[in-house]
Amino acid sequence: MDVSKPSDVVNSRQTWAALLRKRWAIFLLVMVLVVTVLIGIVASAAIQGMMRVSSSSAIQFNAASLGDEVEIIFEVASMPSSSLLVGQFVEPNEDNTYRRASDTLNITLQSDTRIIMGQASDVQPGAVLQISGVKSAADSVTATRLVILTGYVTIR
Repeated sequence: MDVSKPSDVVNSRQTWAALLRKRWAIFLLVMVLVVTVLIGIVASAAIQGMMRVSSSSAIQFNAASLGDEVEIIFEVASMPSSSLLVGQFVEPNEDNTYRRASDTLNITLQSDTRIIMGQASDVQPGAVLQISGVKSAADSVTATRLVILTGYVTIR
């Protein structure tokens, strides 16, 4: 009958404990790497999704009722006053560029209209804007938010 010495049992337990710690450390390292890769994939997909600007087409805008919330892409043609923009719809092409639609719109700015990714001085003829607001007439929107897209989109 083989009787182990108490010191052999202690050494054996220490060896197993060290081996388990190493395995847990490797497991945790692998898990951290997996989570990091997954976060990278999700972030990449989110960024690519944000690169495409969402908006209503001219057809969708025309179908909206007065008082409906709308979101459009718009190019400023003129500014008859500091609170009125006149311009055209801008609609997406298949290749992530945009084209001007024939529909002309009037955008009314309010004192509380928020401007994102720019400042009020960026709102001028030639500026491309994503406008969120309320359809106030057949060809008008009262803007609640403007996102300056000038320089971020290509119009062909």
